[in-house]
Amino acid sequence: MKGFSMKLNRRQAIGLTGAAFAGQMAGPAFAAGNRYNWTIATGHAPNFVWIKAIQEHFVPTLQTRIAENGDQLSLVEAYSGTLLKIGSEIDGLKSRIADFSLVGAVFHQSSLPMQMVSLFSPFSVKDVGNAVTSAQDVSDQVPEFAAEWEASGLVKLGGVATESLQLFTKQKITSLDQIDGLKVGAAGPPLNWLRGTGAIPVSLTPATIYNDLQTGIYDAILTSPSAALGLKLYEVTPFMLKADFNAAYWAAFTMSKAAFDPLSEETKSAIKFAGAAYEQGLINLQRASDANALSTLQSISVDFTLTEMQEAGRQDWANSLPDLASEWAAPLEEAGLPAQRIMRLYMDALKSRGETPLRDWSVS
Repeated sequence: MKGFSMKLNRRQAIGLTGAAFAGQMAGPAFAAGNRYNWTIATGHAPNFVWIKAIQEHFVPTLQTRIAENGDQLSLVEAYSGTLLKIGSEIDGLKSRIADFSLVGAVFHQSSLPMQMVSLFSPFSVKDVGNAVTSAQDVSDQVPEFAAEWEASGLVKLGGVATESLQLFTKQKITSLDQIDGLKVGAAGPPLNWLRGTGAIPVSLTPATIYNDLQTGIYDAILTSPSAALGLKLYEVTPFMLKADFNAAYWAAFTMSKAAFDPLSEETKSAIKFAGAAYEQGLINLQRASDANALSTLQSISVDFTLTEMQEAGRQDWANSLPDLASEWAAPLEEAGLPAQRIMRLYMDALKSRGETPLRDWSVS
């Protein structure tokens, strides 16, 4: 028996919240006889590849491993903000409303500031797998970096990065100077990648991206081709400037530390194994989707136009940016955190994997 999994809509999730909270307060999230009752809740919907990977890789792997241990598993899956909204994940896991969630550092910057290293080093990495594994290299060498998750009441199970971000626009853009005056949507620190361009940075709301583009809140958006495909953004932004801004490490799939700590070593091992399967499965999905998304976008929309930014233009853009890494590192260093070492190790890890950062952000 591999276990039971149930997916919830919004009304069902609201009804579950009180019952789940009461059950969590009564004791650990598993019953006698090694029957585990856990909830996965995310603010993002399954059309985002990092949620798809939960369904396709984490859940079946966890079910198999728990069954192999001779235990039983009942999973409730609540996606799309039905139980936890984007930005509420840490509180939701701490209070045991859910046991597992995707936690984006970009939406929890005060709790996870060191995890933002990739977001303050644009034009450094094109491959999503290299971004994730380089961040793990840093985690292996810097205890403070790894401990940030635990201090937030979380156990990191698998790292998450975006595929290389591109600029999707309502009008054709071929060079940096044409961005002047455009309202460009991005989530958090990538807004800094627009500084000095004349663009007007606008903080985006993930759940309403399509409508916000349609109604003119943004003229353009920084996102990945696969996200643009999944959200049908090509309908409202039919032009793409392929500038390869960054494949940014920004999140992790996590478990509540309060739920994880009481478990047996055998069960912890099963969860970590499933987390590793999630991380690699997501990387594989992203590499495939990134390769296929551009051709798919061009085939399903006759109006979709792709323009590749020349390398000299990318270099000019990278050089024109202020010292974002120092701006990120300075307050962390003042707080006694090794941000400069983290950035240096991250840059070194990228280079060791064959990446060629257009700017060495470890040099102030």
